[in-house]
Amino acid sequence: MASVSQGLVDKSSMVLIGIYGQGTNSMDNSVEKYSIVPYAGKFPQPVEYNTAIHGMQQANIETLLRLLQGFPNFDIKAYIDEKLGGMAGANIPRGLIAMWNGVSVPDGWALCNGQIVEDLQTPDLSGKFIVGWSSGNEDYNLIGNTGGQEKVTLSTQEIPSHVHNFADAYFIEAHSDLVGANGTQWIGNNLSGSNKTDRDNSYVCLWDHDTRAAGGGQPHENRPPYYVLAYIIKL
Repeated sequence: MASVSQGLVDKSSMVLIGIYGQGTNSMDNSVEKYSIVPYAGKFPQPVEYNTAIHGMQQANIETLLRLLQGFPNFDIKAYIDEKLGGMAGANIPRGLIAMWNGVSVPDGWALCNGQIVEDLQTPDLSGKFIVGWSSGNEDYNLIGNTGGQEKVTLSTQEIPSHVHNFADAYFIEAHSDLVGANGTQWIGNNLSGSNKTDRDNSYVCLWDHDTRAAGGGQPHENRPPYYVLAYIIKL
């Protein structure tokens, strides 16, 4: 066995870090056998029981057994899970925003609903889309800018240029031909006064027309297809 003097370990001796016997695997409650594992270099190397026990005094093994009996029952799986859970968010920067498909917000995160949590002002992203930052666009060159509308009512200037077709009435020009008794046109000479009058093309008439009004002026849907997730922020 290794000897310890004034806090120093005699490296010429063999250091035991395990002992042969039976125990319960805390992960699946199965019964397993263990062997003595001596320290040999950087990593421990398992050695068969008969080899490891060779040259050792029985008193040393009994001493080690008494020491091991003083350790409490230890759940290795629970310990590893706890450490891994702590490492999961160790490298996530504060203020990182992610999308969450769950009902409850995970520990160490907060919902992005405008509240202040642990001195962190969360952005209010309720019912909003996210747009990427862009230095060349004044709408998108400042973090926290907002804009857009869920529904839009178009104005006249926003409607594309177009024409409307409509039917116009045509009126026959007035005339005053002399007509005979049987409906035939009267033709004669040396008549007193004018025998025909025609006002065609004598005047220029301008007619203003309006088409019938159509449409209800209601706003239309202005959003693309969507799927709802929750935005959460790292505390």
